[in-house]
Amino acid sequence: MNTMLYTLWNRLLRLAGRSPAQAPVSREEAALAGLALLAARPQACGTPCPDAGSLAALAEGKLHGAPRDALLEHLEGCPDCRGLWIALASGAHAPSAESAIHEAATFRPLRWLAMPAAAGAAGLAAFLLFWPQAGGEPDPAFQAFLTTASGRMVASRGAEPGPPYLRGLRDDAAAAALPERSRAFAAGQWSVSASPPEGGEGAPRAWLRAPDGRADLQAWASAGYADYFELGQWLALRRLGCEGRVHLSAGESQEALSALARILARVERRRPASDLDKAALGALSACVGAGPVDCISLNRCSEELEGKLFAK
Repeated sequence: MNTMLYTLWNRLLRLAGRSPAQAPVSREEAALAGLALLAARPQACGTPCPDAGSLAALAEGKLHGAPRDALLEHLEGCPDCRGLWIALASGAHAPSAESAIHEAATFRPLRWLAMPAAAGAAGLAAFLLFWPQAGGEPDPAFQAFLTTASGRMVASRGAEPGPPYLRGLRDDAAAAALPERSRAFAAGQWSVSASPPEGGEGAPRAWLRAPDGRADLQAWASAGYADYFELGQWLALRRLGCEGRVHLSAGESQEALSALARILARVERRRPASDLDKAALGALSACVGAGPVDCISLNRCSEELEGKLFAK
C-alpha cells in the first residue's frame, strides 16, 4: 500500500510537470497533492476534510480564531488529515514536498512514537491530564491524544503507574517490564520544579510527581538528569501553601507548539470566567503565536483555571 501511494505521488508530480527530484513546492501545493492521495482511501472520519489552503495556513501558523479551532477539532478525529498536517508542519525545512507527502501517505497514529518533539508535547498533555484530581477522570479526547502521541513510557518506580505518580524513565529495561497499559503514557524528559529552571538544559529537573510535603518537594527538585528534552512544567502547589506557576519551554519544535495549540483550543472552549483565567490562557496562547520561545511564567494559577484544566 505504501509503495502504491508513493507511486501515485510521483505520477501527480509528473502530471504537474515536475520530476520527483526537483526543487520544493509550496506547502499549499503539497497539501493539495496530499489530499488528492488521501481521497483515494476510505474516509477515516465523519466530517468533511479541509481544503489545502487551510491545512497549509495552519502548518505555517497563519490560521487564527474560529477557523483554526474548527480545523484543530477536525484533526483530532481524522488521522489522515492529522498525518498530512504533521508532515507539512514538520517539513518547514524539508528537502522537497515529495518527502513531506510520502510521510503523510504512510502515516499511522503510532508513527508519532518516532517523533521526539511529540514526546515532549505528550509530557505537557500528560501533566494536564493526570495531575491528581478529587474523583475526576481524564478528558477522553486528551487521553486519546496522549495515547496517539506516545513517545517515551512514563511510570513510577517500584509501583503500579497511575495518576499522582508519573515519572519519566530513561531506563528502557525497567520501562519494558511495566504492565502493557502503562505504555500509553508518554513524556520525553519533562518535569516540575519549585522554581523556573536556571541554566537551560543543564538544570537538574527530571521527575514529575505530586510531592507529599515540603521535604519531598526539596528532594524531588534536586534529583534529575542533565540531558533531557523539556516542553512543559505546571506547578499546582497551593495545597502546600506555595504559589502556582506556569512554566513552558517550547524550544524550536513546530510539532510541540502545534500540539500545545490543540490543547489550548480545547481548554479555551471551556470559556474561562475570571480575568486571571483569561490572562493565563492568553499567556499560554502567546507561546504558540510567537513561535520559538524559551519560557513564560505566571505568578499564580487560580483555582478556577485549575478546575477548567482538570475537570471531567
